Amino acid sequence: MSSELVTAVQAPMVSEDGALDAIERLAAMSKEEVDELPYGFVVLDEVGTILLYNRYESELSRLPPERVVGKNFFTEVAPCTRVEAFYGRFRALVQDEARQEEGFRFRFYFLHGAQDVAVQFVKAPPVMTQPLEQVGTAARLFMTVVRRPVAEVAEGEGGAEDAAPSEHAPSAGVL
Repeated sequence: MSSELVTAVQAPMVSEDGALDAIERLAAMSKEEVDELPYGFVVLDEVGTILLYNRYESELSRLPPERVVGKNFFTEVAPCTRVEAFYGRFRALVQDEARQEEGFRFRFYFLHGAQDVAVQFVKAPPVMTQPLEQVGTAARLFMTVVRRPVAEVAEGEGGAEDAAPSEHAPSAGVL
């Protein structure tokens, strides 16, 4: 991994003062560089259609990019995320022109087991990632997904991100 890429990976997407610092570096990466990132990286349009899905995210979900690119993340790929704790935050960020980012924790229930993650949405800069064509003026959002150790949740604790699998959860056969 190049030193420039290591710097982009080690730096948070948004600094403590809210300034976008590593975003421009992510936007300038080639598809090969994006696939080398040590965390999930997904580019979504303003309605949630997947435009880019890196190798790490593919390995986490066990879904190949060719199966998910062009599909809606919230309805066709991971319907368990169509809850206020995830989709609601995505919609709020898209609709609020002043806000640039949103971060939170979430628990995915895959067929291969639960996985706690830290998710961050950031509005993409006007210049888009190299592997994507810039078509139209629709907003693009970067979503990063970082694995976290699975935390035990005591019965009755937790919110939507800690809920047991439902008929809409990936463990029901979606992912």
